[in-house]
Amino acid sequence: SSKMSAVGRSGAARSVPVPRAARASHFPAAAAAPAAKLDSPLHHVKFEIHGKVQGVFFRKHTKEEACRLGLVGYVLNTEHGTVLGEACGPAPQLEEFKRWLRTKGSKRSRIDKAVFTEEGPSTDCPFADFTISK
Repeated sequence: SSKMSAVGRSGAARSVPVPRAARASHFPAAAAAPAAKLDSPLHHVKFEIHGKVQGVFFRKHTKEEACRLGLVGYVLNTEHGTVLGEACGPAPQLEEFKRWLRTKGSKRSRIDKAVFTEEGPSTDCPFADFTISK
């Protein structure tokens, strides 16, 4: 599906559209990746970061870190002040990315909580690159 579930202010789940630019039918980034990465099975994770994460360049730094690690996916601001996203790539790089999301972020951010869901192996990564959505 092109939607992912998020919890709104009322605590009720709501659908958040996955940006069209973030969806792709395959993982073309793997074609340009070093051979070692091609041997690694793909994993994915959805994330939501709580705290002072909007208006502090968090999405920009998240994209830079994801690209540095060779990950693909997206990141966006939510209406309730969090940052939401999804990433795909080799498990070791995803673990490093999750650690970065939990502990670093941007210089001006304050991370109170990082929630990771739907983690695990992926046979198909729906993203061509890592994008920032508005």
